[in-house]
Parts: sequence; structure tokens; C-alpha cells
Amino acid sequence: MSEPLKKQLRLKADLILESFNRIGCSAFNVGDYDLALGVKYLMKKAESAKFPFLSANLIDKNTGKPLFQPYIIKDINGLKIGILGLITPDIQSRFSKDTSSNLAVKDPFQTAKTLVSELKGKTHLIIALTHLGLLSDKELAKRIPEIDIIIGGHDKVKLDSPIIINNTLILQAYKEGQYLGILDLTLHDNVKAEDFIKKAAYKNVVLPLGDTIKDDAEISDLIKKYKKGISGIAREDNFYRKKFETYNPGREKVITANVFVGDKVCQTCHPKEYEFWKETRHARAYQSLINKNQQFDLECIGCHTTGYDREGGFSNPGRLEKFKGVQCEECHGPGDKHQRGGNIVKNISEYVCLRCHTKERSPGFNYKEYLEAVQKNLFWK
Repeated sequence: MSEPLKKQLRLKADLILESFNRIGCSAFNVGDYDLALGVKYLMKKAESAKFPFLSANLIDKNTGKPLFQPYIIKDINGLKIGILGLITPDIQSRFSKDTSSNLAVKDPFQTAKTLVSELKGKTHLIIALTHLGLLSDKELAKRIPEIDIIIGGHDKVKLDSPIIINNTLILQAYKEGQYLGILDLTLHDNVKAEDFIKKAAYKNVVLPLGDTIKDDAEISDLIKKYKKGISGIAREDNFYRKKFETYNPGREKVITANVFVGDKVCQTCHPKEYEFWKETRHARAYQSLINKNQQFDLECIGCHTTGYDREGGFSNPGRLEKFKGVQCEECHGPGDKHQRGGNIVKNISEYVCLRCHTKERSPGFNYKEYLEAVQKNLFWK
């Protein structure tokens, strides 16, 4: 991970943390990607949070002790609610040894069983916040029916209605804050835990947080501050003063072929196609970032330029002048190979488009319809 990207992710962590502080978050379950900048960094962030970071089965390999609180018990109008956190065991496969060398993950099912036994006599309701995936959430409900509610993540699954296994409600948080889930419970006195689903009325709603939802003024100010911070990183790292750099993923590598050459080179032999492309939104993809003051967002640049962080492309976001927009080579492959007589990609597969046109970024995307529209230059102007 490049140092500029690390700086940006730290800014994003500050943005999310402060947003949660202002919203009034009750508890936060640690997920695998929360550890991307290292567990020490995350533990330091937890100190400035106004809510607890939970993880019952993420432990220090040397001491065997949990790195965060295993659970909390909240008293709400006399109702005692136990909330525990669980993380997936596969975190070691996602990060470098430097990030996860001192971490270990205990079996989530056995950990949950032990904690639930402890919480049963202290609480009226037990909620498990999990980062295990839906299949594991179902297994958790089967093995430990004393858990009343499971709110899970990791698989990025959207559930409009809860799944019920035994007496446990399973819900999913989806991803990237795109939906707000609201679970209303009506509880009755003297209801045994095993009768929770049978005798507790519930209503679940999943609301899309799209353009129709008005932005909160305070959170909008935080986002503006975050974007300004990204621009500051660009100035600090002198993006525009550095010489042009080819792809360098942080390891020694010599590139001898298949280099991206830029749209002007393609224009020399394909002027008609170039002029056609200039009228499409693909050609103005980078300008759309500028319009939103996100031109230095390293998580966005890849889908709004050509060849960013790819072999034969460029790695310095400040030197992208000839790679602005989604150009010919993004779909047809590096032009250097074509110039030397090699074949380029002629029949574009759906996969090429889906690298950026995901459900989250492009919810209305239909490969066949969009391809026809591009070919006919319809709604892309």
C-alpha cells in the first residue's frame, strides 16, 4: 500500500469515526478491513471513540487476551441487552505479515457459546454483531439458539426481510453505508428467551440512502473537510512536480512491453473513432471527479482514468494528464502492444465493464443496453 493511500485511509477513518460519534453509535464490531492500517492504529482510534469497539475472538497472539471488549451490556429502560462482537478467522489471508503477525482469531462459534452462557443470566436480550458472512451467521443461529438477533456483515448481502433460524433473527448490514436498517421490536414481560420470536412482534425496514435522502449538514461539513484533506495530501506529496512514473506496485519490476500510450497516440491512426469517443461520458470521466472535488481520491481515480496502478500504466496520480478519462486502452488493452503489431482486445467482455460498473457505483447498469448505447452514441453525450 502506497504512503499517499495510507494517509487517505487515515483521513477516511477519522471521517467515519467522527460521523459515528455524532450519530450516537452504541457499539462497533471490528471487521477484517478495519485492520488494514494495523491493529495498533485501530486500537488508538478506539480510544477517541465515544462508543465501544467490540471483538470477542480477536486476540493478541502473545498474551491470548482480547484486543477489544468482547461484549457490553446496555440498560435501556430496565431492559438489559447484551451485545457481543465476532470477526472472521480468515483475516491473516488478507493482509501482510506486518499487519497481522501478532493477531490470532479464536473459533467464533466456541467463543460465542462461552459468552452467551455468561450473558444468559445477566440479560433479557442477546445481540451478536458479526463479521463472518451469511452462511456462518446461519450456522451460528443453529448452534447457539440463545442468541436473539444476529446483525451480520462481510458477505455484502442485502436482506429485505430477516432470516429466522430456530428463535434467532438474522439481518445483514450490506456495505458502504448505502442502506439504513431499522428493526422495531415489541417485547412482552415474562417472555422466556426460547419464546422470543414467537411472542415478540417485530418489523424490519431497509431504506436506501440515495439522492432523495437529504444530507445532514454536520456530516456534509465533515465530508468537505475530508476532501480538502485529500487535496492537501496531493500537495504534500508534490504529485504535480514528480516525473512521470510507470506502474510500480512496491516491488522491483522491469516493464519491457505492453505499455499504455494514451489517447493522442490512438488518435493518429484512428481519428474517426477518437472523435466519436470524445463525445461520450467515458471521455469526461475524470472531469466528473473534478466537479465533485474528488480528483485526488485514490479510491476513485482507477475508474475515471486509464491504466492507473496497472502493469504498463501509471502509479503517480499527479501525472495522469494523458490518461484522463476512460480511454480506448482501458477496454482494448495497452496500445504499445498494438503498435508493435500485436493483437488487441476487439470483443469486449462484460467483465471489463463490471470492473467499474458495479451494482454499488452503477446501479442501473445493463451490459447489453449500455454497449448498444455506446456504439450508437445515445445517452452518453
